[in-house]
Amino acid sequence: MITVSMDQLPFGSMDRSPVTRSHWKIFTISSMGMFLNGYDLSVITLAMVVIPHQIGLSTEQYLAVNASAFAGMLMGAPLIGRLADRIGRRRIFGLDLILFVVFAILSGLSTNFLELFSFRFLLGLGIGGDYPVSSTMVSEFSPIRPR
Repeated sequence: MITVSMDQLPFGSMDRSPVTRSHWKIFTISSMGMFLNGYDLSVITLAMVVIPHQIGLSTEQYLAVNASAFAGMLMGAPLIGRLADRIGRRRIFGLDLILFVVFAILSGLSTNFLELFSFRFLLGLGIGGDYPVSSTMVSEFSPIRPR
């Protein structure tokens, strides 16, 4: 029988290390992503009181725009999560941040239904991808005790 100590495992020493500034930095950055995701999904609810009148949305279009980010989230979580497993979480987290920022800005600049629906859907891909990537990054880089 072979016995392996924790020091021989690839992350053994990391799991026993104290919580450092780097851990807090990763936690803070990941948490801000989740905070912004929640903020965006909340703000659009309030903005959708005014937006339909400004760009002339029908009731069906109004409902489609409200659902578009959630549809993107449903697709983004498994797709971007799987991509993060293959390419690496840091790269995908950066891509996810770019998706979020670009499509949030473009959503705000939309002038018609198709633009708003498309940009909100693509924003939803980024939001959906943020959940598995950021939570996994926090758990991977945290020592066992504070997890």
